[in-house]
Amino acid sequence: MIDLRLHAPTLLSSLALLAAAVLALGLVPRWVADQARADQAVQQRARLARLAAPPAPPAAPPAALPPADQRLAKALP
Repeated sequence: MIDLRLHAPTLLSSLALLAAAVLALGLVPRWVADQARADQAVQQRARLARLAAPPAPPAAPPAALPPADQRLAKALP
């Protein structure tokens, strides 16, 4: 007769691996599809934001600095 005490851990671990495989095969495609939908939504929102945002005004040129001797005259008392 077979002693079940020796085979019980093997049977339980095999069942656990089988259950994990079934869950992985059943849930992973759904997770991937959910992530793909979320990525598409983010990309669409970014695209709409770029289209809706007014173009940035051109940067103003920096103000010209006065000549060095004038700056020195102002700095010295």
